[in-house]
Amino acid sequence: MFLATMAFAQASGGQIRRTNKISSPSRNKESRINYPQIKVLSESEKTCELYFNVDKQKTCIPRNRKGKYVIPSIVRGYTVIRIGDFAFSGCEISEVEIPNTITSIGNRAFKWCSNLSLVSIPESMKSIGADCFEWCESLSSLSIPDSVVEIGSGAFRFCKNLSSIKLSANIKTIKNCTFEDCRSLMSIDIPEGVTSIEYLAFAGCESLCEVRIPSGVRIIASNTFSHCTKLANVYIPEGVTRIEENAFRYTKISTITLPNSINFIAPLSFYNCEQLTKVISHITTPSHLGEDSFNKANRITLIVPKGTKPLYIKYGWNYYFSTIIEQ
Repeated sequence: MFLATMAFAQASGGQIRRTNKISSPSRNKESRINYPQIKVLSESEKTCELYFNVDKQKTCIPRNRKGKYVIPSIVRGYTVIRIGDFAFSGCEISEVEIPNTITSIGNRAFKWCSNLSLVSIPESMKSIGADCFEWCESLSSLSIPDSVVEIGSGAFRFCKNLSSIKLSANIKTIKNCTFEDCRSLMSIDIPEGVTSIEYLAFAGCESLCEVRIPSGVRIIASNTFSHCTKLANVYIPEGVTRIEENAFRYTKISTITLPNSINFIAPLSFYNCEQLTKVISHITTPSHLGEDSFNKANRITLIVPKGTKPLYIKYGWNYYFSTIIEQ
């Protein structure tokens, strides 16, 4: 058989070629993907979103792309109206410019973008998804236009260098964990239209010095400002009815004023507030305090409305306050 093959090759003037070589696949698999990846939302309206491919675990652009990225308003004939969930998660870009065709950013869209320091959000934007900018450690400032009406929970959690942010005047709720552990955030103007601040919203904002709670808020949720270790000045408006567990624990508050509308103070609300020496209460019909609402060892002075001291003693407030003064 071998001799016959040799004879055939020589007779035909050819040479024997080895055919057992295996061709290797392209080393750059990213080049096979048509970036930016999009998902069609409406064929009739020719709209799309920037897309995270779950099956291939690929973001809408290559994760290793660096520098500034200008999001196109039109891709392959489709208008980009949304940044999809996880679209840029873990990407190395340092700046992103969003076009005014986009109205929403999905959940975790920029999560883990540790180099991202500049983001421009257009007036077309209406909503920002949950955990959207979580762990964007280089982000230092951000302005959210008034067109935005919803910001998802945990949107800026663990943005440790975020020192200033302008919130939309039209948001109603600061959701749970929105600014948790934003350690560089020194001040924030909470819009007057906000009616709800949820649990852990500002927990661990250890540079935050002052907070003014809007008049529409009724409940200060659990752990809202816990471990804000430099928080010294807090304004609680008339209308707030409840202060939940750990709400102001481990803060630097030295004096706090309680409006008459408050009817419930939960356990540990002001516990471990070592600087707290004076509480001014306008509550005319006090109720029982939650366990360890205040540090009983702090020797705190309580100032109450005239004629109400017996009620405060009846409900055990004297257990936490060394001195009660009617005024």
